[in-house]
Amino acid sequence: MPVPVDRVSMYVDGFNFYYGLYKPVRADPKKPRTRLPPARPGLKWLDLRAMGNTILSQLGIAGTLGMVVYCTAKVRPSGNDRSQQLRQELYLRALGTLPNLHVVLGLHVERAKDVVLLDAQGKPRLPPVPASIREEKGSDVNLAAYMIRDAAFDQFDTALVFTNDSDLASAVSIVRQDFAKDVVIVSPQFRENDVVDRLRKVASRAVLMETSWLEGCCLPDEIVDAGGRRITKPVAWNP
Repeated sequence: MPVPVDRVSMYVDGFNFYYGLYKPVRADPKKPRTRLPPARPGLKWLDLRAMGNTILSQLGIAGTLGMVVYCTAKVRPSGNDRSQQLRQELYLRALGTLPNLHVVLGLHVERAKDVVLLDAQGKPRLPPVPASIREEKGSDVNLAAYMIRDAAFDQFDTALVFTNDSDLASAVSIVRQDFAKDVVIVSPQFRENDVVDRLRKVASRAVLMETSWLEGCCLPDEIVDAGGRRITKPVAWNP
């Protein structure tokens, strides 16, 4: 008898994924953790389908990867890095050349907020100062909506979900309890040393991302899309 092969759909919380893997984490003496360096810049040019298949193999999941849903938001130009928006546009265009991959866009919004600055020793400077805070909105809601919809239409047996956002715990619970699907959480915030408890408790399985899983999963440095346009990997993402 042949071994059954699961139908796997993959859902990526792009904001959580990006900041989990690539942004340095400020040390907090009250919460000692093992601090690993951010993933190298070249891994930002990531083939999400190749990554998904690699991780299925690493986790021993006998499944066929179907749809990939990448939830993110277009960044706004920043005074610190004006080319960030262009790099993201190139990457989203590159992802658009991959089969069965759907990009779902949320929003970036700015709001006024009082923040506490830290000195060179990491101690807070008081009083708080007013600042304009940029936040990404919609990725977690979009991911939850697409995952529940796909479960309701029986599009997968196993959902591979890249996030460490506890706000998704209810959606994971619904997919498991109401539709009898497996949900495997892969936390990209590998420097945090753990998957948040709310996700771990409701998921079928929860693991921490290993950056070694991403090696060999990058897109070609130059891609030609369906319209014949060339898409070139940003220089800032080398090596």
